[in-house]
Amino acid sequence: APCPPTARSTRAPMAAPFKSTPCTDVLPPSLLAQLAALTPAQLESLSPAERAEIWAALDAHEAALAAGEKPSGLVPSPEARADPRVFAEEVFGLRIWRKQAELLDAVRDFDRVTCSSGHKTGKSTSFGVLGWWWTSDPDARPGARCAMSSASARQVKKILWREVRALWRRARDRGYDLGPEPALDPETGVQWDDGRELFGFTARDPEKAAGTPRAHHPFLPDGAGGSPDDTLEASEGDRAG
Repeated sequence: APCPPTARSTRAPMAAPFKSTPCTDVLPPSLLAQLAALTPAQLESLSPAERAEIWAALDAHEAALAAGEKPSGLVPSPEARADPRVFAEEVFGLRIWRKQAELLDAVRDFDRVTCSSGHKTGKSTSFGVLGWWWTSDPDARPGARCAMSSASARQVKKILWREVRALWRRARDRGYDLGPEPALDPETGVQWDDGRELFGFTARDPEKAAGTPRAHHPFLPDGAGGSPDDTLEASEGDRAG
């Protein structure tokens, strides 16, 4: 629920960063980054005019929340575009647990990653996060093309692609513009004007794993044990360019 407006006279002196402020999870990332970068000593050294400017920004944000308004036009911070774990927390407001963090960190740091399967572990959500993260930075990954697959068409559409669409709506509600709304059909996916793509297909159709070779083309198979060898080989051939 939105944090209620707080009267200026009841606020404590600005003597420490705002990490404990109840509303920090919905403040604009740019303002959060500025506040988080300040040490207690720096906060205490702010001039009255600088403090007034910060309070005005907080007041305006709280008033917008109280009026039911939502932020819009936000873009992921440089830190989020560089790190899928930060991306998940900042853009989607997700709380990542330890095993999800290990998977996201591994995909960030290594070219090939495998993980054990499991139920209700957040794996499909992690795949959705990785798909959106990978295609979120056209400067670092121009023409990025992210393919997601599972053993059956039902699993692709009802599990993987459902997560992709839910994450897009979650980001939109938090004010982030990730791009076009995902199509209902995973194979249509998400297509940007600059050539980026995010899409899903069944692992039983290896031809879908192949395509135009690109430098930034990850393949995310959910349940690779159920993927035929020719599907994995097609993906590897695509990666090789």
